[in-house]
Amino acid sequence: MFELRSRFNAHAVAGLCAASGKWIGKTLRALREDNRGGTAVLAAIMFPAVIGGFGLGAETGYWYYTQRKIQHAADVSAHAAGIRKRSGDSAAVYEAVALKIATDSTFRSYMGTIEVNSPPLTGAYAGNTDAVEVILIENLPRLFTAIFSNTTVPIRSRAVVLIEDGAVACILSLGPTESQGIGLGGNSSINLDGCDVASNSLMPTAYDQGGGPSMTTGCIHTVGEGNVAGGSLTLTDPDCPEIDEYAPVVADPYADRAEPTFSSNCSNFNAQAGGNGQGQGQGQGLATQVQPGHYCGMQFSGQGAYNLNTGVYIVDGADFRINSGVTVTGTGVTIYLVNGARIVINGGATVDLSAPTSGDFSGILFFAERDESVQLNHIIDGSANTNFEGAIYTPTDDINYAGGAGGVNGCLQVIAWTIEFTGNSEFESDCTNSGTTDIAVNESITIVE
Repeated sequence: MFELRSRFNAHAVAGLCAASGKWIGKTLRALREDNRGGTAVLAAIMFPAVIGGFGLGAETGYWYYTQRKIQHAADVSAHAAGIRKRSGDSAAVYEAVALKIATDSTFRSYMGTIEVNSPPLTGAYAGNTDAVEVILIENLPRLFTAIFSNTTVPIRSRAVVLIEDGAVACILSLGPTESQGIGLGGNSSINLDGCDVASNSLMPTAYDQGGGPSMTTGCIHTVGEGNVAGGSLTLTDPDCPEIDEYAPVVADPYADRAEPTFSSNCSNFNAQAGGNGQGQGQGQGLATQVQPGHYCGMQFSGQGAYNLNTGVYIVDGADFRINSGVTVTGTGVTIYLVNGARIVINGGATVDLSAPTSGDFSGILFFAERDESVQLNHIIDGSANTNFEGAIYTPTDDINYAGGAGGVNGCLQVIAWTIEFTGNSEFESDCTNSGTTDIAVNESITIVE
């Protein structure tokens, strides 16, 4: 009985297995032929790749957006740095301005670096001292691309601006808060051939003309405003029909020139004219030869002639004074005024002086020390017969230019805190080979890279 039951069970199991196999085969064949739900399977397989692609695209798009954003920041910060450089500010100042403008333009300095170079280190304007280069870098953290690398992504932008030439001035007032930067009064007549006038004063009378004077120049540029209450004003530049008000600040062209060094003790100046040419006051009336040195003032008097030999003259504590009837000449000289020394040239004097054309003091004829505790007034009398070649540079002092002096057939610059004209003067600005540095006005700033 047991044997029959076992055989029956075996046959049943075998039949069940055969039936199951047929069902499985039939089901698999049905699944193979049934295309319902295929999209879901493919989607399940492809979705990770699709989502990853979207993520990578979004991240690279964010990189591009960031690059465009910091390119704008680089452009405006380079332009701002160029403005400060044009005004004569130091590298430290225009670098700080570039950083401030960049961060205000959404550049995240805490995520990167800023580099300001003048002259630029690379590109078409590398080595050009009139150009400013700004390089911004933001280091972005990775998002989807972190599966490939864990380093940050540097996004870099660069801009270069060029300060391009405008006009050239021969008269420059540096004082920004003086009520009158450049004044013209009386019946003075000023004729400036080939050069402009510039005043850095912010005031409504940055250029102030009253009475019956006449001024002829290419153009007048004022940071503030101009006031012409009398006389005549002739502007010969066709692009300057009236005073150029609210103009950019004009840089001091000699701001980077170091002042002369000298020993602590000065010597008395006791040369006398009318002698043998050796300063002894005896002989045939030859011009007294004066040697460079450190003098406790220099006063030229008498009816004779003096010749200043080439070099630097330190005038310490007392005036450089030329009295009536004296003739003073000199080529390649720089006269440095210190400890209260002034320029005083009286009427009836004849003066013909020129600055050196090379060296540390190239182009500077008179150089008054900077940052004096007392603001001095230098005087050039209107009845003096004078011819100057070079710059009269008194950056913290005033000049009263009473006329009778100029740079006829040559180059004369007057650069002072304030300047007042009360006499007749004629200036020419043919400064070729003169050794002077141009007083650049109306310069433009252009993004070139």
